[in-house]
Amino acid sequence: MKVAQFAKPITALAITLSSTIGFVLLSHSHQQLSSLKSKTHTHSMANKRSFIVWLHGLGDSGPANDPIKSLFTSPEFKNTTWSFPSAPSNSVTCNMFEVLSRATLKDVGRCRLVSKAWNLLTYDTSFKQEHSKKTKTISGFFIRGYARKPVSKFVSINALDCDSKLSLNFLPGPVQIEASTKQDGAVMPSWFDIHEIPVTANSPKDESGVLKAVQNVHAMIDKEIAAGTDPNNVFVCGFSQGGALTLASVLLYPKTLGGGAVFSGWVPFSSSIVEKISSNAKRTPILWSHGMADTTVLFEAGQAGPPFLVDVGVSCEFKAYPGLGHSISNEELRYLESWIKRRMPGSS
Repeated sequence: MKVAQFAKPITALAITLSSTIGFVLLSHSHQQLSSLKSKTHTHSMANKRSFIVWLHGLGDSGPANDPIKSLFTSPEFKNTTWSFPSAPSNSVTCNMFEVLSRATLKDVGRCRLVSKAWNLLTYDTSFKQEHSKKTKTISGFFIRGYARKPVSKFVSINALDCDSKLSLNFLPGPVQIEASTKQDGAVMPSWFDIHEIPVTANSPKDESGVLKAVQNVHAMIDKEIAAGTDPNNVFVCGFSQGGALTLASVLLYPKTLGGGAVFSGWVPFSSSIVEKISSNAKRTPILWSHGMADTTVLFEAGQAGPPFLVDVGVSCEFKAYPGLGHSISNEELRYLESWIKRRMPGSS
C-alpha cells in the first residue's frame, strides 16, 4: 500500500524531470540553431561586401572619376566600397600637354593657337588668374579642356594657324594644371612613365615604374582583404594608363581576385613578366574594352592584349567599340556593371 502511495509522486517527478530535461535540450538546440543561423547570416553578409578600385589615366585625378560609382545602381553594389586613388605627380617623357619654354601668350605661330585656345576652352580659372597677374611670360603650361573635338577639327573650325605641332588633350573632369620648366617632359599625375603618344603595341615600356605602381595597388587590396572582404569580391578597373596598371596589378597579385577591367589600355610590360604570374592570378578574369577610333592609345595596342593573356592562360573577354575614341562610354560602364555582378560570389 505504501509502495503504491509513493509510486504516483515518483512517477510524477520522473515525468516532470523528463519534461524539464527535454525542454532544456530543446532550448539548447534552438539556441545552437539560432547561433548557427546568425553566423551563417554574418558570413553571408561578409561575402556580399565588395571592393572596387578605379585607376585613372595620365594627367587625371582620382576624385574626378568618383561620379562613376553613381552609375552602379544594382542592389548587389549596396555594400561596395569604392576607391579612387590619385597618381603622384611625375615628370613624363612624352609631352602629352605641350610645354612652352620662355614663350609669351602674344607670340605668333604656335602661341597664337595657344592664345586662342586659352580664351575658348574652360580652364582652371585660379591658374589662369594667378599667371595673368604676374607676367605674360611663363615657363610652360598645360591645356586641359572639356571638349571632345579632335585637335585638327578644333584648329580648322577656329581658323587657327600654327607653325609647330601642338598637342591638346580634351578629357572631361577637373584636373590640376601645373607650370613646368622641365624640357624632358611635363609634370602631371602619372602612375609610371610613358615614352610616346600615341601608344602603340610596340611602344617602349617603363617596367620598373609599373612594378612600383603595382605595389601601391596591392597595398590597397591587402588592406581591404584584411578588413574582411573576400578576394573574389575585389575588382580592379582602370582607364588608359590606369587600364595598363590594372592589368599588371591583377596579374601580379598572389591571390585570385574577382576580376580586372581594362579600358583603352595596353600591355605595359614584356613577356619576361610571365614567370612572375602565379597560378592563382591566372584564374582572375579580365574584361578588355577599347574604342576603335582611339588615337591616343591605338586600337592595335588594345588588340595585342588578349593574345598575350591567352598565351599566359588567363581568361579575357575583349569588346571593341566602333567610333569610340579615347574615352569611356555609358555602354561600356553598363556592361561593366553586369560583368562584375555575374562574378560576385553568391550572385544568380
